[in-house]
Amino acid sequence: MASKNGDLRQRFFALKLDERTVQTEAGKVLVRAATTRGKDRLQQAVLAGTPWRETILREQCFHPRTREPLFTDDDDLGALPSRVTEPLIDAYIELSAITNEEVEELEGN
Repeated sequence: MASKNGDLRQRFFALKLDERTVQTEAGKVLVRAATTRGKDRLQQAVLAGTPWRETILREQCFHPRTREPLFTDDDDLGALPSRVTEPLIDAYIELSAITNEEVEELEGN
């Protein structure tokens, strides 16, 4: 007999990640929401001393056509103008349901 939780469980795993295309001065960027694992990786990166905004830009921003990561580990993302990166960060925060408390925690580390 199938588990009573099976149908609900299947619906959870069938969910797709939210994403949004954000227009910037440089062009359109696809921003994806975090998975639960992705939020944990962000927290681990911050604890290891990696700037949280740079981690989000590297892991959650993609070329809208190719869907390939837009940035690499070699890119100096801290040098980019914040007027261009903050809308990407804001989209990620909204899509990933990151709370104000979580943002304050990230900024405090």
